Amino acid sequence: MSENTPSPPSREAAVTAPPITVLLIDDQPIVGAAVRRILASEADMRVQHCQDPAQALGTAAALMPQVILLDLVMPGIDGLTLLKSFREHIALGSIPIIVLSAKEDPKIKGEALDRGADDYMVKLPSQVELIARIRHHARHIDRISQQVKQQLRQAVQQLLEELQNNARSLQESLASGTPFVLRDQAWRSLANQLNLPEEVHAQVEGAYKKMQSAHQEAQNAKAPSESRSQLSGIIETVKELAPLLTLLI
Repeated sequence: MSENTPSPPSREAAVTAPPITVLLIDDQPIVGAAVRRILASEADMRVQHCQDPAQALGTAAALMPQVILLDLVMPGIDGLTLLKSFREHIALGSIPIIVLSAKEDPKIKGEALDRGADDYMVKLPSQVELIARIRHHARHIDRISQQVKQQLRQAVQQLLEELQNNARSLQESLASGTPFVLRDQAWRSLANQLNLPEEVHAQVEGAYKKMQSAHQEAQNAKAPSESRSQLSGIIETVKELAPLLTLLI
């Protein structure tokens, strides 16, 4: 080896680097076992296997892996459909996805890449090639993560503004008797993409429902004073949600 040729990273250096979480989405247990064996020599790689494609988005949102290995042919939801769902997901859309296919078919490969796959390999690939490709794609995730965090910040800001605007509009409606229109576009588009803790999700959903309920009760002239009392609780809930949502990103 010449003096100008860089030495490959040592195994010790790899161990001290941040761990690489790899999510395998494949309905076959035998494939999961094989991938675990292939990556077993890499101390910094952790493999999680999701066999149910219907649980893939939720599992990925909980793990936030550096790389996803995705099968194409699965029961219920095929890999190409999952690819589209991943790329449309605000928190998961930039995670590198390596498709593992049973076929070396240029048409299928082209369609997978068109749908957003970062790489395409015929399963099962060699140990050297799979490890090299996982490391290659994992190196880019830090830069991508910063972009995703910025998108999440903007999304949370839009959600907070929508909550606050609704609270103000409801207050004006109850005071003047003018119509109130609940705006929930930001929440509906983000509810399944922000990966909120269950209790926070329930609080946000509850705030929207309480706003609608308070206005309906006032319109029906059942208990205007009760509606105003509800409004005070809604405003307090929105104030409490602001720091909670901000801390999540």
